[in-house]
Amino acid sequence: MSTLRRACSSCLLSAFALVACGGPDPKPQTPAQAGDTQTDTFIGRLCNTLCQKQVQCDPKWDGATCQKNCRERGSPARTFWREDYAKATLACLDAAGCDVMTKGDDTEKKCFGDTRPEPSDAAKHFCEVAQEKEHTCSGAAPDVPGCLRTWGMMNEAAIKDMTACQQEPCGKAVSCAKSAVGFPPAAQ
Repeated sequence: MSTLRRACSSCLLSAFALVACGGPDPKPQTPAQAGDTQTDTFIGRLCNTLCQKQVQCDPKWDGATCQKNCRERGSPARTFWREDYAKATLACLDAAGCDVMTKGDDTEKKCFGDTRPEPSDAAKHFCEVAQEKEHTCSGAAPDVPGCLRTWGMMNEAAIKDMTACQQEPCGKAVSCAKSAVGFPPAAQ
């Protein structure tokens, strides 16, 4: 596998594994989360499992780069995943063979798509409210299924905070909801 292809595969897998590839992973937003070793343990296990499997499947894989990308460039929202989703994702990665791990699209579908739990009633309510807010503010057609694919695996506390953000005025509701799951506030 060429160096460029490995680098691209690394970014793709990191993006899939971490919900989105982006800038540095900001620190947790609340004091309770700042000392949350369960969150730190989950991110560590996710990155260790993903990167160890990558190196096992392709010894030319750069494990240190994989770890850095996983820990620093991943979506902060992954720390807000429901516990059942986090466990299912880790179990899938643990069990995945090299045939799955070396194909970014297969890994994303199998371990991050097929393992998604049924969204909770609170997540469904959030997406209905958020999509109606988006429609009111921008005229965009509501896409509740798309919202659920993106946010349906978030834990109940995050969903509660994101739903409360929908009381914000147009232009601030989305930024507030993303901040509730660790994304930095949008530049005003």
